[in-house]
Amino acid sequence: MSASRFVTYFILVLLTLLSAGPVLGQQAGGAVTTGDQIAADRYIAGGSVQVSEEVEGDAVVAGGVINVSNSVSGDVLAAGGIVTVSADTGDDVRAAGGSVTIVGNVGNDVTAAGGLVNIDAGSTVGGNAWLAGRMVNVAGTVNRDLSASGGQVIVTGTIGGNVDVRADSIEIEPGAVIKGTLTYTAPQEAVLHDGAIVEGAVNRREFDPGDIETWGEAFSGTLKFYLSLALSAMVLFLVCPRSSARLLQPLKDAPFKSLGFGILVFFASPLIALALLISVLGIPLGLIVLMGYIVALVGGLLIAMIWTGGLVFRLLGQKPEASKWMRALSIIAAAAVLLIIDLIPVVGGLAFFALILLGFGALTLHGYGSEQA
Repeated sequence: MSASRFVTYFILVLLTLLSAGPVLGQQAGGAVTTGDQIAADRYIAGGSVQVSEEVEGDAVVAGGVINVSNSVSGDVLAAGGIVTVSADTGDDVRAAGGSVTIVGNVGNDVTAAGGLVNIDAGSTVGGNAWLAGRMVNVAGTVNRDLSASGGQVIVTGTIGGNVDVRADSIEIEPGAVIKGTLTYTAPQEAVLHDGAIVEGAVNRREFDPGDIETWGEAFSGTLKFYLSLALSAMVLFLVCPRSSARLLQPLKDAPFKSLGFGILVFFASPLIALALLISVLGIPLGLIVLMGYIVALVGGLLIAMIWTGGLVFRLLGQKPEASKWMRALSIIAAAAVLLIIDLIPVVGGLAFFALILLGFGALTLHGYGSEQA
């Protein structure tokens, strides 16, 4: 093994201990303001993003401060420090940030998470709402079911279906209407103010302190994880740009082949290691295989992050290869997109697993090609 390759693999292991922090990236820059009508999907990232044109498709946005102020016919996927969707959305809204506010009407479902999550008065969610945050305020209308989790949950609007809440405190304000049942988990009874209407039953589940902290801690951990992953991938690329480029080549040339090799090696390696470990003479080799497996998983994930950043930027019409810092910015944009996808049940987990397999397969193909050379 050459010295440069050894250094690269060593850094792959070392960077797994790093952790970090705003999300930055068709347009990217410090401040991005859009204008004309767009008859296609829109991908935008920047320190401050103002989506003021009508989007005939989906809008995928990442930034420090985000405001979607004109209608979007498809989905809105947004991640940032302050996220405001102040216009109508034809389909779903999925958003994460320090604060998330929905002011316009949403055609289908809303999935939102943040420190403060607010469905503003006068807004309507056509489907279900899944909300989580330190403070969740639902002042608008949710036509179907509401699921909320967090520190404080306040309902002042109208819920067309059932409400399921896990929180430290729950208040149903005067004028609020819940047409289905209210089921909640909290350390104290929910406060139903005079003038609040719950047409169905009110059910309180047995309180378990772990229920309240689970989502907030999970989201905070997910955010830190993706930031750490992005930082680690950035440092890897900046420290070893040539080695990283070589490791990326299998993904660029044959992503499906990388995925296939990733699936094969991912499942075969533990079985091989186990077979060696249960034999007396094979224990040392089994430990080496197991350690190499772990290193390849982590290293592959970092390489896949760099590749995903490049893919995101090419979709944005940018060239991540233009400079090291452009590549670093693309990795941050990739982390933002992955964080948004992670909010989607099932899909998020599958996407992340596919990312691991792609990177694992790329490292396998690179190693195989090096040995053949």
